[in-house]
This record gives sequence, C-alpha cells and structure tokens, in this order.
Amino acid sequence: MRDENNIQRFNALQKDLWSEFAQKWHEKWHEKKNESTFHNAIKNLYGFKKDYDWNILRNSFRVIEDSELAKSYFKQLERQKPSRTLDFAERNLRLYGLLNAVSQQKLAIDNLLTIHKVANKTKLSKQLSESKILAFRNKIVAHATSVKTEKVDFKHFFDVEELSVLKSDSLVFSLLRNQNELENLDFMKEIEIFDKMVESNLSLIATKLIKKIYNNQGEFYKRLFVIELTRTCGMVEGDHLIGFNK
Repeated sequence: MRDENNIQRFNALQKDLWSEFAQKWHEKWHEKKNESTFHNAIKNLYGFKKDYDWNILRNSFRVIEDSELAKSYFKQLERQKPSRTLDFAERNLRLYGLLNAVSQQKLAIDNLLTIHKVANKTKLSKQLSESKILAFRNKIVAHATSVKTEKVDFKHFFDVEELSVLKSDSLVFSLLRNQNELENLDFMKEIEIFDKMVESNLSLIATKLIKKIYNNQGEFYKRLFVIELTRTCGMVEGDHLIGFNK
C-alpha cells in the first residue's frame, strides 16, 4: 500500500463515496428501468444544482490527484543531485510546473466548495488565494508584464521579477523586483501551509457529505475519523477524537 498524505486520503475517500453511489444507482435504479437519469438522481440526493456538477466533481478529483503527484515528484527529484551546469535551469522548470499544479489545485477546491454549497466558501477561497505560495506563483509563473491580482497595484504592474536560489542545496528562493527589492520564500514551509488549508477545506466537504448521506455512521464515517485523527495528530478516548495541532 503506497504512502498517502491527508489530501490524497480525503480525495480517495470522496472518490470511493461517489463510486459507491454510482454502483448503487446502477444496481437499484437502472435495472428496475426507473426513468430517473443518473444526473437527476445525483441532484436529488446530493443537492447539486446543475447536471454538469457531476463532471466538475470528477474533474476536481483528477486535478487534486495529479497535483499531489506533482508535489511528490518535485520533492523526490529535489532529493537527487542534478548536474551542476543544469542545476538552476532544472530547478526552475520543476518549480514552474509545480506552482502551476498548485494553482490548478486551488481552482479545484473552489469548484468543490461551490457545488457542495460549503458555508463561507468565498472566505475560504480568498484565504487560499492570499497564500504566499500562490502569490509567489503569480509573480514568477505568470508573464511578468501581465500579472493580475485582486487589487491591482499599478506602481508594480510592469515590474520585472528575477528568481534565484539562495543556496544550491536548499529550497529557499529569492525574488528580486526591479533589481532593488528582495523577497525570500521558504518553499517547503509555504507549501505545507497551503496544504493545511487544502486539508481543512476537504475536511469540511467530507464531513458535510458523510453527515448528510450516512448520518455519521458506517465505513465512510470510520475512514473520515481516522483521517481527522491523522490530520490533527490527536488521540482517541472512547468514541471521541481529542485533537491538537502540530
């Protein structure tokens, strides 16, 4: 069994939940020649507004899965020693790819929050948007002459951002604006902060679904319980989870 992180566990949990529903629909509704379509059954049971919300859900699963693989691959490659002449170029290409994957993951989370009608979804989305890792992505991955932010600062709209690595054996990057202002970013620290926010959002979604569909009972509830235990580094006392943050 491969080692999974909490984002992957939440994603797998929800994929399995929806797969079970699809199988039950096929067995109980389709074989009885019920006129209810698959999309209508989903909308009625889970409260989706539109037929294509199911497609949004499935695409979000794939984006989250792929972006987690990108993170894992980046970390794996960083543990290897590239040739000295290609070290900086290789790291930049890896970093650009990973930051775009993080950006796509944020959009997938936004879609999940929307179709599941999670309370305060606008606030939750804004917290992800304001993370340092996404701000960093917007500065170095988007074109330097057309970076867009929620509040455009025209003073810096056409700034030139130059990326460098502070140490050849570290993941601390520096960003030099107009050869004048220096900004440093501890990449692994900021990606960990971003991941914690993603975990929290996926937890809200999974908790809402399992309470609504299974009334906090059964195998899916047990799996959610274990993920939450792992996520919070908590302890179990009887049937209660006592959590404390890292």
